Amino acid sequence: MSYTKVSPQPQLRDPNNDDIAAPGLYPSEVAVQLDTGEFVAVYVERTWQENNAGLAFYTSARLINADGSTKLCVAGKEIVIEVRTASVQKDIQDYGADALTKEHVLAVLGEPTTQVAVPDGQPGETMSMMRWDANFLANISIRQAIAAVACAGQVTSLADLL
Repeated sequence: MSYTKVSPQPQLRDPNNDDIAAPGLYPSEVAVQLDTGEFVAVYVERTWQENNAGLAFYTSARLINADGSTKLCVAGKEIVIEVRTASVQKDIQDYGADALTKEHVLAVLGEPTTQVAVPDGQPGETMSMMRWDANFLANISIRQAIAAVACAGQVTSLADLL
């Protein structure tokens, strides 16, 4: 699995056009192309959690066309993954906000996340920097959403499956 940042980036959307299929990226999105050929717009917003509890992350990955317009499924809905997570102050101190932000992007793109040493673990024992397990990572991957959308629709061969 891999991705590349699209260069040049698609234009920004017309802020007066609320059509979800309009061309262009939303502000602060970045377009990437997956190794499978699909284009995805990614976005991360970080907000401080009250009482110095850490950072909250809102991350999204939206399946797009090369011009930045949203690809729609057969039901006419956008194909998007949205995730809200939080990071504790210790993780921010240990890894930095930018490294944690990149972890969120890797996760929604379905890319391998960064492995770090398990605190007080055995030598060579690692875990995901964000302590996410494989099931969680699969559920927030745009690659999984793309695969599911490819199977969506009416089942015309049901009799053959029974």
